[in-house]
Amino acid sequence: MPKPALPTLIKLAARDVEAAQLALADNHAAQAQVQQSIIEWQQEAAAAFATALAEDDVAHVQAAGLFQGRARSEVARAEDQLGHLKEAETLLRQALQAAFTKQQRYEILQAQQQVTAKREAARHAQAVLDDLRRK
Repeated sequence: MPKPALPTLIKLAARDVEAAQLALADNHAAQAQVQQSIIEWQQEAAAAFATALAEDDVAHVQAAGLFQGRARSEVARAEDQLGHLKEAETLLRQALQAAFTKQQRYEILQAQQQVTAKREAARHAQAVLDDLRRK
């Protein structure tokens, strides 16, 4: 089976780079959503407790305390999820670097082949000129 041409390999590598960039962007968006969720839970818990204290009602204070407990558990869950997303980000960055390195390698090989082809064409042209001079 013949080897694929370098332009095809470069295109495939560019697609891999693009896919890695999109995956990294999706990860960043997910991290932002989780961070926003943490902020919202914290704000809602603080607002619920402040409202309960303003009401000066024991039942409201107890309900706010229960809600704060739930908010703390949701924040802990979200922080755990954020940790997993950050670990995944590290892996995605490594994959992006590897894909980009691969693409650059193919581009360098193609440039080297073009230089070699130009040298060969120049040698061939010089050989033709030399033959014409001898005649």
